[in-house]
Amino acid sequence: MADMWFGNLMGWRTAALIVSALLFVVWLDNMRGLADEIWPEGQRRRAWLIFGWVVPVANLFIPKMFINDLWAAGRPPQRRERGHLLLTLWWLSVLAAFGMFGDWSDGGQRDARADEAADEMRRVLLSNGLYIAAALLTIAVVWRLSSMLERAMTTRPALDQRT
Repeated sequence: MADMWFGNLMGWRTAALIVSALLFVVWLDNMRGLADEIWPEGQRRRAWLIFGWVVPVANLFIPKMFINDLWAAGRPPQRRERGHLLLTLWWLSVLAAFGMFGDWSDGGQRDARADEAADEMRRVLLSNGLYIAAALLTIAVVWRLSSMLERAMTTRPALDQRT
């Protein structure tokens, strides 16, 4: 019975993760549109917005590069720089959380001794903690980048008139 509940919870967790990832990519696409208007020469090709998440090895750095581009586009032209501590912490938390994904893949389906079951539960709890940290940092990045890019869009006409 416990295995059934555990399996159901892991299924719901995986479904929530997939939906969240899709929503994040849609948000990235919307923010990319704003960034293109603000700073078109500073953006990477739009195709990598999707391929960057699914191409092996590239998925370790391309998504972070996209976020860095958005960050730079949201900054004033004289202070445009890619990257920030918040973005680095976010990306490291995402990599750590997804790195733990395979550690609980059997989901306790095999018959285990009590100490093995306890170890499995510790891995699941660690994995969940990493997902929570990644989720909280993702929320912070989304809020910060959204406000930066929206502010850059509203101040852009004033900047264009002065130059």
